[in-house]
Parts: sequence; C-alpha cells; structure tokens
Amino acid sequence: MKFRTKIFLIFSILAIIPLLVLAGFSYIRYERTIYQQMDDISSQLFENATETANSTLDSIVDTTNFFNFYYHDGTRAIENLDLFMNPDQKPEIFEFYHASKSYDRICQNRMYSDENIYGIYLITPSGYVFSYTNEINGGIRTDFDFEGAAWYQRVKKLDGRLFISTVDAHEMFTGKKRSVFFSQYLKDVYTHETAGILVVDCNPAIFDLSSANTMPDITLLTIDNTETDDVLYTNYDEISCEFEESDRKVMRGSLRLSPLRLTAVVDYGSLFREFNVTIVLLLLISMVCIGGFLVTAYLVSRHMVKPLEDLSRQMHSQKAHPMEFFTQHMERNDEIGTLYNGYNTMVESLNASVKQDYHDKLVVLDAQMKSLEARINSHFLFNTLESINSMAELEENRQISTMSLALGNMFRYTLKTRSELVTVEEEL
Repeated sequence: MKFRTKIFLIFSILAIIPLLVLAGFSYIRYERTIYQQMDDISSQLFENATETANSTLDSIVDTTNFFNFYYHDGTRAIENLDLFMNPDQKPEIFEFYHASKSYDRICQNRMYSDENIYGIYLITPSGYVFSYTNEINGGIRTDFDFEGAAWYQRVKKLDGRLFISTVDAHEMFTGKKRSVFFSQYLKDVYTHETAGILVVDCNPAIFDLSSANTMPDITLLTIDNTETDDVLYTNYDEISCEFEESDRKVMRGSLRLSPLRLTAVVDYGSLFREFNVTIVLLLLISMVCIGGFLVTAYLVSRHMVKPLEDLSRQMHSQKAHPMEFFTQHMERNDEIGTLYNGYNTMVESLNASVKQDYHDKLVVLDAQMKSLEARINSHFLFNTLESINSMAELEENRQISTMSLALGNMFRYTLKTRSELVTVEEEL
C-alpha cells in the first residue's frame, strides 16, 4: 500500500469516525426529541379535545339540571308544571296552554345560548307533552307510543341519570333529521313525585371536535358510548392516512358525562414524516461533511506526500553518473526542504567522490604504465633494430629493412610522447 494511501486512510478514519459518531448521536437525540414532542403534541391535542367535549356536555347537563334545580326562593323552573304530574288527573287544555307559555319562556333562554339544540321536550305523566323547538327537526309526533319505546323504558330505569341516544334519524321526531337526544327522568326532590321525562334533541355537530383537532389528517377522534358501543362522533371519513398498528398512539379517557368516552388515535408515522425533513437535512449535512472531509484528507495527504513521491521517483531514476540534482522544494523551510537540501548535498558529495575515485584510478594506471615503460631497455632495443636494418641493407633485403626501421620509429614515438593526448595527425 502506498504511503499516500495510508495517509489518506488515516486522515479519513480520524475525520469520518468522529463525524459518524456525532451524526448518529445527533440523530438518536433528535429522534427522541421528535417523539417526545409528538407525545406532548398528542397529549395536548387530547386534552383540548377532552375539554371541548366536556364543555359541550356540561352545557347539556346544565340544560337538564335547569329543570331540577331550585332557586334561592324555594321555587324551580317546572314549579308551575305540578298540575301535570298526576297521571290520573288530566288538566284542562287552557291550563296546558297557560303552562306552555311559561315553559316556552324557560326553554327560550336555554336554546338561545346553544344553537345546537333542536328542541326541548317534557313528557308529563298526565300525557301532555311540553315542547319548544326551532323546527329544524320538527317536533315530537303526537301519535308516538312512548311506553313502547325501548329508550323510554331505559330512561325510567336510569332513575335520574342522563340517557344518551344514538346518532340517527329517530322516528319520534317529525323532521326525520339525524340527531342525538339526551333524556332524563325528573323527580321532585322533596316529594319524589314523577315530574316527567325531559328530552333535549340536539344536532350531532354538538360533538364536533374539529375545532380542537389541530391535526385532522393524522388524528382520529371518536366519542362513543361504552355501555351501548354507539359511536356519537368520529372524523374517520376525514382521515387521509392509514394507521399502522405498530406506529400509532392511542389515548382514551372518560368524559364527565358517563358513560361517554373519548378516544384519540394519532398516526405517528405520518407525524414523524412531517418532522422527517429536518432529519433528512441533518443526514444530508452529515454526508456533505463526510465528502468534504474526504476531499480535505485527499488534498492534505497529496500535499504532504507529493514531495516525498517526487523525491522517491528522482532517486529511483538515478542510474548513471554523474547523479542529477533535484531543484524542486528547495525553498521550503520545513522538514521537506531539509530533506531535499540534504539529498542534493549527498548527490554533490557522491559525484565528487566518484570523480575523485576515477581520477585516482587513472593516476594509478599511468604510474603502472610508466613503471612498465621504465623496465624496457630502449637503447638496446633501438640498437638491435638498427643492426637488423643494417644487415638487411647489406643483404639487399628491402622488406626486412623497412619493417625494422618502422618498428624502431614506432617505439621512439611511443616512448618519447609526454602526453596521453596527441593529435590525429601525429598518431597517423
């Protein structure tokens, strides 16, 4: 593995591992924070929905209690309806008309404060039905058999507790609109005589929690009756997401009007995706930082190692003499500059050493040559060659005479030359 690669890997590991640890820690912390925020948001939404539902139910309870409570002077709202409490005695029609005027005044104030009430009806034991309605859902049918109605019998069994119907188009109302009614058995708290059965017919929108549901696309709110399993309100049709069993939060709580219960189901998957933009941004920033660190590590490793690589190539390419100098990076004042200056000094020293060694060898060879020349008796050799030349001339042998003479001249030229360097003309 190259040194540059090692430096790059070391810098990458030192940079990326802490960044990955930091990014992972930030992701985990942010995810926990998001879930904590989602829990807080869901809890706050549930509390707001519960408060809204209880406020609505309190207004209904106040309406029903209005007919039971006594005033400070000992009277109550249905005080003038005592004539109609006896099932065996049926008052005259003009008495019913006079009592109806008083009943209308009582109900008018109550309905004026709550626009979701369609009508308030009081079914007396004498058979008369006092009614006050805004005509949206008509009124109670005159031929309706109360005794045969299941809800009527149940109201009697509840003995003063509030009955809550289903949301439906009830047959006893002439308007045939979907509604929910509340009914209560009224008794005189002193005489325990039956005053009648109170029916408050309401618009189903009385349970509407859309004002409290700040996340309608991912939050399912349901109000149901735990005794009858009837659903009085749900925004299921408005939900735009599918609730995953493993990624949702369910909150349930009883409302102040028993047996009603509020259930809230929050789709944490969709809610988490709304916060997911920040997580994606966090991961994107981490990836950009990792890429930046990798580029930085590459540039740093390249900047640090390139001078060493250049020096390594230069040293590897030195195969002949004299060795060449390397002039790059000489101006640097750090360790790299010191290394290059030291290398050039070494090259200069080696070149000088090689040159000196070569010169010394030449001197030795020249000394050896001169020693060999000194051992030759040149005069004896020349005299012998002259004798051979003279004998050849006496014998008239021209070839031997020429050869001996040429050989003598060549020896004279060789021995008498003072320099190792001669001209080509002299050599020829």
